[in-house]
Order: sequence, then C-alpha cells, then structure tokens
Amino acid sequence: MEERPKTNTPADERYLKRLSDSVNGGLERFYRDLGERVAEKPKLTIFFILLLTGLLGLGWLRLEVEERGDRLYTSQNSEAQDDRDFVDDNFGASVRFVTMFYTGDSSVNFLDSRAAILDMFDFYEDVELNDVVDNGDLRDLCIISESGECAKESVLAFWQYNRTTFLEDDDWVVTMSQVDQEDPFALSGQLEVDNVMGTFERDETGNLTSVRAFRFEWTIEENLVTDGREESDPEAEDFEEDFHDYTKDFDESVDNAAMTSLTTWRYDQVISETFANDGQLTAIAYVILTIYACIVMSSRSKLYSRSVLGLAAVFTVGCSVVSGFGLCFAIGIPFSLVVNSVIFVMLGLGVDDAFVILDALTDIGDTETVIKTKLGRTLARAGASITLTSVTDCAAFLVGSSTIIPALQAFSFFAAVTILFDFFYQVTLFVAFVKFEEDRIARRQADCTCLCAPFCMDKTVVETDAACCTSAPMTQALARDTLMRRCVSKYLPDVILSTPGKVCVLLSAVAILVSGGVGIDALELDFNIDWFVPENTDIGRALQIRDDSFAGRQVPVSFYTGSVDYFALQDRLPAFCDAIRNDREIDDLSVTCWYDEFQEDTGNGGTNAATEEEFYQGILDYVNSEQGSRFEDFIRFSDDNSTILATRIPAELVDTDSGDEDIEQMDSVRDTADDFPELEARAYATSFLFLEGLAIVYEETIRNVLLALAVVFLVSLVFLADISAAVIVLLNISAVDVALLGYIHWLGMHMNTVIAINVLLAIGLTVDYSAHIAHAYMHSAGTRPERAKKALGHIGVSVVNGGITTFVATLPLAFAQSYVFQVFFRCFVLIVLFGLYFGVVVLPVVLSLVGPSVSYAVPEKEDETLALSSVEAGGEHQPLRTTTKVVSPDGTVDGA
Repeated sequence: MEERPKTNTPADERYLKRLSDSVNGGLERFYRDLGERVAEKPKLTIFFILLLTGLLGLGWLRLEVEERGDRLYTSQNSEAQDDRDFVDDNFGASVRFVTMFYTGDSSVNFLDSRAAILDMFDFYEDVELNDVVDNGDLRDLCIISESGECAKESVLAFWQYNRTTFLEDDDWVVTMSQVDQEDPFALSGQLEVDNVMGTFERDETGNLTSVRAFRFEWTIEENLVTDGREESDPEAEDFEEDFHDYTKDFDESVDNAAMTSLTTWRYDQVISETFANDGQLTAIAYVILTIYACIVMSSRSKLYSRSVLGLAAVFTVGCSVVSGFGLCFAIGIPFSLVVNSVIFVMLGLGVDDAFVILDALTDIGDTETVIKTKLGRTLARAGASITLTSVTDCAAFLVGSSTIIPALQAFSFFAAVTILFDFFYQVTLFVAFVKFEEDRIARRQADCTCLCAPFCMDKTVVETDAACCTSAPMTQALARDTLMRRCVSKYLPDVILSTPGKVCVLLSAVAILVSGGVGIDALELDFNIDWFVPENTDIGRALQIRDDSFAGRQVPVSFYTGSVDYFALQDRLPAFCDAIRNDREIDDLSVTCWYDEFQEDTGNGGTNAATEEEFYQGILDYVNSEQGSRFEDFIRFSDDNSTILATRIPAELVDTDSGDEDIEQMDSVRDTADDFPELEARAYATSFLFLEGLAIVYEETIRNVLLALAVVFLVSLVFLADISAAVIVLLNISAVDVALLGYIHWLGMHMNTVIAINVLLAIGLTVDYSAHIAHAYMHSAGTRPERAKKALGHIGVSVVNGGITTFVATLPLAFAQSYVFQVFFRCFVLIVLFGLYFGVVVLPVVLSLVGPSVSYAVPEKEDETLALSSVEAGGEHQPLRTTTKVVSPDGTVDGA
C-alpha cells in the first residue's frame, strides 16, 4: 500500500521546516502586499520601471566590445601573459603573414604551361617591386631575410625570384621537383615544398606530374596600437586591404584558376561582420517569441483570453536586458560575442516567470472578484516558486563569475545581473500589465488579439462567455482546458506513473546517462580561432585551401633569454640551441640560432673574445654587418650597447591534431626552456595565450559546476525544507549536465571555454524545470504518485511552456554563421530536451517512488486557501485547496 504523507516529523528536521515556513511565509506576505500595491497604482509602477530602465539604459553609452581573443579565453595572470609582456617590452614588433593562394579546379594542371608561374611573377613584381600595392609600402613593413630582401616563401624561390632565370630554364618542371633546397629568401633558410605547392603528384622518379595549388607568403612586422579595448596596426592593415583588393581583381592567365588572399586585416573583418550579421538574429528571436507567448496566453474564450500579456511579457524581458546590460556597461564590464548570447538566454528564461504568474492567476479564476486582492493572492501563490528559480539561477551564474577565464566571467556576470532585473520587473511591471487585463475582463470586453481572430481589436462588450468565432458558451475553466494542459496534466502522468511507464522512463534515463558517460570519456579538448570564420566567406575558403592543399602553416614559437652575463655563459648558448633542436615538438630545421650563426660567420668570434667588452662589441659589429643584419631584431642591446638585455631564437612547432596535443606541445617547449634557468630562458608563442585557457577549462568547469550545484542545493533546501527533495533536485540537474557533456561529443564538438559556458548555463536553465516540479510536489497532498501527478497538473504546463520558449527564442541561432552561436544553439537544444525530459518526465517518476513522504499541504476552508487546480478525468478542473503549513506532532498547525 502506498505510504500516505507524514504530518509529523523528527525533531532534527523541524528546525529546517521552521526556517522554510518562515521564508515561505515571509515571501507569501511580501508578495501579497506587493501584488496589491501594484494593483493599486499600475500606471505609477510602469512609469517607475520605465524610468529606471531609461536611466540604466544610459550605461549603453559606455558599451565597449572586446574582440581580442587573448583577453577573452585565457587568464590575465597566466604565464603566457607574462611572457607576452616580456616579448613586447624587449622586442616590440611581432609578425603577421600576408598570403596568396593560386588554385585551380580538378581540370587544371599548372605544369601544362608556364602561364601559372608567369602569373606568380607578375603578382610578385607588382606587390613587392612595382609599387602597385599600397605604393610599395611592403618594403617598409616586411621582415628582412638573409637575402637582404623581404622574407617570403613561394615556388619562385626555385629561380631566386628572377623572371629571366625562369624563362631560360628549359627543365623548369624538373627544377620544381627538387626537395630540401636552401632558400635565402625564407626566414628558415629552407625551401619547404609542402608550404609552397599543394595538391601535387609525382612519378616514380620523383618528378612532378601535376600541381593545382601555389602559395605565396610574405612575413611582415606587426606594430600594434592600443586604443581602449581595440588593438590595430594601421600601416599593416592599409597594406593588407590593398593586397586583398589587388588579389581579388587579378586577371589570371589560366582558365578555371583563381587567386585568394589571406590576411590578418580581412580575417578580423570577416569575424566582425559575422558577429554583426548574427546580432540581427536577436530581433527575429524577439518577434518569434512574442508570437509564441501571445499564442500561449490566448485561449478560445473571447473574454478570458489574455494574449496581449504575451507582448507584455516579452517587453518586460526587453526592459531587463536594457537595464542589466546597461548596469554592466556602466561599471566597465566589456561586451563580447559570448556575452551577446545572454540575450537569447534571457528570452528563454525571462518569460518563464510570466507563465507561472499567469498560471497562478488563472488557478484562482473567479473565486476572487476584487482585482487588488486577486493579484495579491496571485503573487503570493507564484512568488515562492519564481523566487526559488530566480535566486538559484542568479546564484549559479554569480558562482561562474568567479572564474579566471574572462569570457566565462563576463557572461556569468551579465546573466546574473540581467536575471535579477527580469525577476524584479516580472513581479512589478508585468503584474501592472496584468492589472489592466483584469480591468478589461471586469468590463467584459473582448481580448483585442483573440487567438481565433488576431488583431481583431474587438472592443465590444461580451454579454455571455463566448468562444472565438462562435457563439457557443465558453467558461473560464473550459478556456483553460487546452490540448497542452490535458497532455501534460493528464495524459503524461497517466503514462509515466503507470508501472510499465516507470520502468521505461527509468531505463531510458539510465541509457541516456550511460551514453553520456561514454561521451564524456571520449570528449577531447580543442579550440581553434579559425572556427569563428564562416566557411562561405573568402577567408573561410582560403583557410579551407590552406588546410586541404598545403601542409598548413606550422605554428611559430620563439625561445628567449633574459638579461644575463652572456660572456660568462656563452658555452650554455649552443647547448640551449641544441636542446631546442632536440625537442620532439620542434621542427629542427626551423631553428634559427643567432649565436651558432655568429660563431660560424666570424670564425668563433665569441669564444675567441678575450674580454667581456670585446665579446659584446663583436656581436654588435656582427648584427650591424650585411652578413648578420638578419639578426638585428633577434638581439636587444642596452642603451649604451655594453651588454645584451634579451635574445630571441625563432623556431616552428610540428603539426598536431588536437587541443590536447597542443597543450602537451606547449608544456614540452616550456620544459626545454626551464632546463636553462641560468639564461632566464622562456618559450612563447601567441597560441599559448589560448592554450593556457584551454588547459584549465576542465578544472574551471568542474569547479564552477560543483560550486553552482552546492548553491542550488542550499537554496533548494531552504525553499523545499527537505533534504531528500533537495538531493533529488540536485541529482536531476547533475544528470542533465552529464547528458549534455556526453552528447556534445556525439555531436562532434569539443570541450573548450564556449562549451564550459553552456555547461554552467545548463544548471541555470534546468533549475527551473526541476525546482518548480519539486516545489509543487512538496506542497501537494496525497500519496507519492498522487502528489507527483498533482505537481504536473499545477506547474507542468508552465514548465513545458518555459522550455518551449527557450527553444523558440534560440531557434534563429540555427541560421547563425558564427561558431559561438552555432554551439549555443546545439547546446540549447540539448539542454531543453534533457532538461524537460529529466524535469517533467524522470523527476515525477522518481518522486512517485522515493519522494519525500512529508507534505506541507493541509486542507483548509475554501475561502482561506489558494486553489491549486489539477486536471482530473474528463478534463474537469477540480480545485484542491492547500496551504504550506505542517502539522506538528502534538496536532497543532505550525504558524496557526
């Protein structure tokens, strides 16, 4: 026999219940008073909220967009940040690459004639020699190679960039077939065939038989200028813009062939344009959500349909976004593409509270005719539930704001602040709009956007309770009897709470968690800034050509030494260079050791120096000579040239296949540098800024999730006043995160900062699905299955509508081009699906089996209680009168 709910409790639980009763009782009184005050002065409430929104909206004037990846995805106190500061202080200029790809389709073979190579010569001469591109500024921007000319890599190196030499070469195809050739025009000193030719084939003798892709690449200096949160290199960007235009307009001699450029300027521009275009999806999301909210709040009754409140609910969410974002901007928190996703989060979360409030209002129905009292009772009924979810949502995101990853920190803070404003506005601004709707109903005036006749603007008095488009009678109870309500309140519990249903639900939940666990075990770390570039753009195509046709640009890395006694430690310099070459993660041919070259070119000028002064003077003379001028930027002397402050040894990392391998690579080269502390050695690459953020993603995610779950548990414990109920809610939310992480792998995504944000977001969203059901269960009477069914009848429709609004709000993201929005859409779909399944299906089954036997519901007189509607057989709405009071062991009622 099913155990009936207990009305007395052990002494060690009574303190918790008294605390919960105090909190819930206080909230009930507060919200009853708030609802009545708003009902008294709705216009003043609206004016005050709009004034507050306008004032906070002024914060948007301080909007600053952060697009620098190193400021978003890695800790600002990381080792890579310190190393970058060292490099900037000592060497200033970095490098950037200006690239052109010359490719043909499958019908093209560049070896059929000299035309393609001659096009390459035309291109080279116009860009570097003839002042066609940006008035020849390339020569002022480029890094100088050993040849004394701009550092570059291309197939023209086979003929030393001399057109005449090429035209006189009768065996030019054989010449191109050579490998392991020295190239004084390249910084590495070697001509890497895989870097300059792509999609090629050779015969059995090693000679080329076909080539369909060439690459031409210059290396130029990067001198960034910082303006607020923006970094730019105006000179380099001007050149790259002209280079891009020239490449696009180049008239190729080969049919079915084309040139494509790849520059930092255009790369950044494409990402910014994509961000701006996807930002327009916000407006579409608002429109779609408004339509859906209006439909949900409509009914078949001309009189009791409240579709206009759908517009009011979305408007309230918009005010919360303006206010929350405005406050964040005002205190200096930067905006980014990741933060922009908060708008879609709020569209999903924000309207949920409105559904709960409206559900409480319709539950009361016509049992209360005084509008002021009715709204007070409505907020008293809904207040505790929406407070529970809003507080847990906000707390979960505030925990996330304590992370050391800036993007996650900003996202969490924006979300927490905006959720607080939405919570405040829903219980004030939205309730004020509800007051006007109740006035309309009291006047028996038809809903102006009745579901059956949108925008009918029918202002006539409804003499009888009629349905839309018909004169058939329509009571308020029948108006609420929608297909959605019957499915969630009757059909769903009838299925899942049956014995076969329970077995199927639990088995499917186990299957989801097992597959999720397997997915988590296989989930890999990875992040690539190229993912932010849409494939259908010119830069997207250039990246695709680079990855498909060429070996790919190996990641440059540099090893640095500090301000030490180089004369005394000169024997350690060759050892350091040898250690770099022997590092398994370094392409040994790419290492350019200035000291080895100095020794070789000067006949051991370093070791032959008798004094320290002679040693440093010899190095200075060498870098000032034509032979050693290529190392001028590799060595930084003191102001009086008497000693060396820092040196640089450039190299290239070998190719990797995953983020995990990239992190191992970073650790390896750092270990090599750490073996030479006497040289104050360090290893640094720009990619390390992102890799350090990636390396701590798991750690930060686990930390944030555990803290957020702890906060959710504590808040749930206070509101639910039962440890077992709080634990069940906690496990239910944890199950959603397990499923989310696992299925992220099955959908082909990788773990990184963007995913970490969604994992934390899942807690905030699924709290709503689980906490509402658990709260309704604890305040229902009957056996466990009866209470589980009543919980679905009371709040299930609002929970399902909340999930649907989240999906509807993010549906436009399905058409987004940017990586962040694409990931958010996939994760939102998973969160909604798993959140609703575990919250509306699994949780009631678990509660029906092992839910708390203690109930806080005590039947009272009809005129002293709040009506809790549940859908019984045949669709009839039978009121169940409940309160949140607990019977003490002595038979008295706590708080009575």
